[in-house]
Amino acid sequence: MSKLLTAIKSLPFLVGTVTIGAFAVDSLPRYFYHSFNNQQIDLLEKYGPNSYGVVTGGSKGLGKEYAVQLATRGFNILLVARGIEALEET
Repeated sequence: MSKLLTAIKSLPFLVGTVTIGAFAVDSLPRYFYHSFNNQQIDLLEKYGPNSYGVVTGGSKGLGKEYAVQLATRGFNILLVARGIEALEET
C-alpha cells in the first residue's frame, strides 16, 4: 500500500514535468527559428498602419528600448511610467 501512496504523491510532480516538457518542445523551435534566421516580422502589416504600442516602464531601460524599436517601425506609442520627469524626458 505504501508504494501506491508514494506513486500518488509523486503524480503532480510528474504531470507538471510532462506539461513543462511539452511546452518546451512546442515553443523552443519557434524561438530559435526566429533568433537564428534574424527574420523581422512586419508588425505594421500584421496589425495595420494606424496601430498603437503601449509600453509600460517606458521611461528607462528595456521599456524605453521597446518604445524606440516600435517607434522606428512606425507605431504610435503610448508610454506608461511611474516618474513623470523621466517620462517627459523620454
